[in-house]
Amino acid sequence: WSSPHLPSTQLVMAEVPVRPAKYQVDWAAFATEKQKTIPMMNETFEKLIFFDKFTVVSGSQLISGFNKVCQGNFCCLLNTSFPLLPENLIFGAFSGLHTVSGKYYLEICLVTGPTGPHPWHLSLAGTFTTPHVYPQALHTQDLPHGEKEVSAGG
Repeated sequence: WSSPHLPSTQLVMAEVPVRPAKYQVDWAAFATEKQKTIPMMNETFEKLIFFDKFTVVSGSQLISGFNKVCQGNFCCLLNTSFPLLPENLIFGAFSGLHTVSGKYYLEICLVTGPTGPHPWHLSLAGTFTTPHVYPQALHTQDLPHGEKEVSAGG
């Protein structure tokens, strides 16, 4: 992705420390139950990202609170407290066979594009069908200590 706020764009991968949650939470079970009460986003479209066809929605369509995007039976939930998110933000879901550099079945919840001077507080959960969930954060600048957190279990 690109940003008008940066002179050049690069993809930086970061290890995100996993901080134990105060309470043991099964996030896939939470997402499976919670997604039943959240309406599907109306204006989704398909977008090719990392060679995979994601079902996505743009930031201008998102609301404060929970948002849901599904691809087949796999659903991703995005929770935010911001009433207006940037247009360049994309929230999406992918469930299928990834065939670049091997063949892997993947389930991915994706948020990409939030840039600017304001911090973005976003929470993601998915109806993953496997306990093997590997959270990742990709960003173009290093975040101060304590500004990124992944709870136990993804």
